[in-house]
Amino acid sequence: MTKPQKPETALKRQCTQLLKQFGGFSLPIPGGAYGVRGAPDRMCWLAGRCVATEFKKPTGKLSEAQEGIRDKIKAAGGEYVVIRTLDQFVELFHLPVKRMF
Repeated sequence: MTKPQKPETALKRQCTQLLKQFGGFSLPIPGGAYGVRGAPDRMCWLAGRCVATEFKKPTGKLSEAQEGIRDKIKAAGGEYVVIRTLDQFVELFHLPVKRMF
C-alpha cells in the first residue's frame, strides 16, 4: 500500500511541471543530513528570474531556521516566496495558464 502524499509534495510536483512547460527550470534543494537546515525547497528560474520557493500547506508556518534563511536571501537581494497554492505560483511567474484550457 502506498503512503498518501503530503499536500506540499503534490504542490511542488504540480508547480515544477507547470514551470517546465513554460521553459523554466526548478532545482530541488536537499534537506536532511546533507542539506542546509532551513533551506528553501526549490530554486525556480524562468525568463532570467530566480526565486527561492518554500512550499507549505495553507496553515503551514516557516520554522526559525527557514525564517533565518529567508532573511539572508532577501538581505542579499534575492527573492524568497512561500507558495501555498498553485494559483499563487502561477501569479508569481505570470504564467498564462488561462489560455491553456
